[in-house]
Amino acid sequence: MSVTIDEIFEYYEKGYFTYGETVNRLIDASVHTSPEDYISKVPEDMIEKMKEITKTPPATIDSQFYLEGGTYKADASQDEIQLWQDLRKTVGFAALWRMHVYFHQV
Repeated sequence: MSVTIDEIFEYYEKGYFTYGETVNRLIDASVHTSPEDYISKVPEDMIEKMKEITKTPPATIDSQFYLEGGTYKADASQDEIQLWQDLRKTVGFAALWRMHVYFHQV
């Protein structure tokens, strides 16, 4: 994960992350950090939004919403870009499912 849970909240408070981006980053964080370790720091409205987003996770990696694009180094090959996008899709898929299990099957 590129930023810590505390940094996610700090950047949100400073206006660097939108509400939606913060919620999505908190969901993605579950791939690297157990939800039990940070959910107590999450405001109730964000928890409700996370529950809503993860209520029905995608059936497959390719069936999830994924916004392609990003900033890549100038000499990145198309294969490198594709690998990075595939990795992001996999992480996003795993995060959605982990939070689904945490919120909806406990």
